[in-house]
Amino acid sequence: MFLHNATTHSEIINYGIKPLNELMRLLEEELFPELSDLDTRETILWNEIRGKALAIENAMERIRLKNRSRTKPLPE
Repeated sequence: MFLHNATTHSEIINYGIKPLNELMRLLEEELFPELSDLDTRETILWNEIRGKALAIENAMERIRLKNRSRTKPLPE
């Protein structure tokens, strides 16, 4: 399954946002090992992008949980 085949929030999270956040975490370790100079344009932009990706993942997870709580179990 790939992101372009995703049809649900769960699939978008699993095949799009989570891999993006993991890749960004790995790149962050390589590109910004110390992150001590937080005032550079690159680190500010990086933090903005990373923050947006994490916010998208969190928002989609909240929507998924909210939708899950709305579904009623099937009668037996």
